[in-house]
Amino acid sequence: MRFSVQQLLNDRPPPVTVSLADTMDTAIDLMREYDYSQLPVVDAQGKPIGLVFSDGIVQVVHHFQVKPQTLRISDVMQKPMITRDDQELFDLLDTVQAKGSVLIVDNQGLLTGIVTSYDTTEYFRRQTQDLMYVQDIEFRLRDFILSFLLQSNPELEGGSDTPTVVIPRGQAQRADFIKAVKALMADSQAPTISDRRILNVFETHFEQTSDPQPIDQLTLAEIIQLFLSRDYWRYYGHVFSVKPEDIRTIFEIIRKTRNDLAHLREITNYQRERLRFCKDWLARHQPPQLDTSAIAVIDDVAPIQATDTTEPVIIESVQTPSEFEDPPLPNASRYDRLAHWLRSQNRTISQIQLSFAQIEDILAFPLPPSARTHRAWWANDTYGHAHSKSWLAADWKVSSINMDQEKVSFSQIHERQQAYIDFFSRFVAELRSRDKRFLPMSPDGTSWITVARIKAQQRSIAALNAQFTRTGFFRLELYIDTGNEALNTAIYEALWQLYLPKMAKLTSRIGTAPEWDTMPRRRASRVTVSHQGAITASKEELAAIRQWGVETMVMFHQLFADAGQLLEQHYTTGAAPELAALFA
Repeated sequence: MRFSVQQLLNDRPPPVTVSLADTMDTAIDLMREYDYSQLPVVDAQGKPIGLVFSDGIVQVVHHFQVKPQTLRISDVMQKPMITRDDQELFDLLDTVQAKGSVLIVDNQGLLTGIVTSYDTTEYFRRQTQDLMYVQDIEFRLRDFILSFLLQSNPELEGGSDTPTVVIPRGQAQRADFIKAVKALMADSQAPTISDRRILNVFETHFEQTSDPQPIDQLTLAEIIQLFLSRDYWRYYGHVFSVKPEDIRTIFEIIRKTRNDLAHLREITNYQRERLRFCKDWLARHQPPQLDTSAIAVIDDVAPIQATDTTEPVIIESVQTPSEFEDPPLPNASRYDRLAHWLRSQNRTISQIQLSFAQIEDILAFPLPPSARTHRAWWANDTYGHAHSKSWLAADWKVSSINMDQEKVSFSQIHERQQAYIDFFSRFVAELRSRDKRFLPMSPDGTSWITVARIKAQQRSIAALNAQFTRTGFFRLELYIDTGNEALNTAIYEALWQLYLPKMAKLTSRIGTAPEWDTMPRRRASRVTVSHQGAITASKEELAAIRQWGVETMVMFHQLFADAGQLLEQHYTTGAAPELAALFA
């Protein structure tokens, strides 16, 4: 679709210009009055002949050491770039970026406007904002539709799969069908038929339903149709004071506006005003709330102190999943702090409510302005949004949002929990079929599990864990954590000396070298080995991951099972006095 240069000039006043006969004072005064950095110079017919830049005036004054009032327009005028108003806008972008501005003329060569880099940026910013308004409307309507689906099918809450819906076809045409039939029966000789009978004919012969469709793949027209359908409206219609037929009128304007934007057509100020009104109007109406007693409301969130905002939240607990201790990746999202916080919550909590201010405390930086103005910012989008990718990877999703009160509710994705339970149940069973020393652990739906503990002097010094990481790996690890950072470091260094000669043999058996990780600035340390894989993989892929995990964990356990005894021998012989002191 074409974007002409003229589209940038719509609704603009005539350009402010000067002529060669004007004084420099006049040019400077006009720049100050209109806050311009440049002015076109035109001849007596209104055709452009040059441009006066504020920078050009400064340069001439500097080089000649004269007062600006002594200069003429011709002293500072530069040759302009000129183009027709019917030229393609995209063909002009490179020129505007390189030159800063271009003068626009009509087919007679008369000046009609000036386009600057600010104008092009603002134009496309406005296009993007219009699309964001449409998205806000779509997501708000989906919120209402989803509220109906949840009350009729509560087990959908916490599911990772997108709910599907059936679209009733032809509802919008019912009234038109009745009018058409009545028009045919306008003849006084025709029999009288009630509207109910006509509607029955319509529903029997015309109205059809669609195949089940994911709610997040519906078109705006389908969303509107579903939102205003009878069964759905009966559930949340009391929230609104406007009748469905009146709402449908403005929604039709929104739908046409959305199509114009999708086809890169310029929309009118009337359409843009309706977009903003509809977005704000919907934001003032909340879907009916289901039972909120299960939603954990957090009264206070302590600010998290960190020197690097990309650092993950560190929960200081022996039971802390080892993933919380991961160092940040080079491309880590700063929103990972929220993901870590959510994942650290008690797994018995299915929903949790936070205010925007509390989320900012967790993140240790302010939310962007769009988070407070656009419902679409909070969409559970795994493709384009770093913030939603973070909380989805932590097995939480946004379940409801109140933009007016600045509160958001997150729900755990329970089907992901069930997948973890299924995987680790078989994983532990297969490990114990190999060696009864593995712990008979019962998976609780988290992404990790402890399968063995290493002790020294009847004290737990390390655990053997298995975990699906947020970065797409299945990781096995010896996780060293006694609760004392100095002791953890001493154990790690002692094990490094004791086991280094054995690493080559293990590497040859499992096909990859274990990674010794001191985890700087963390309390714990670890030795890990990883295999690519995610809990969302196919059954066949998960079976292969589990087989690798069992075989490797058995070898890992065989290697480190005597770690406690070796450590005791190591420090009791005087080889590690600092370790002996810490144990004492």
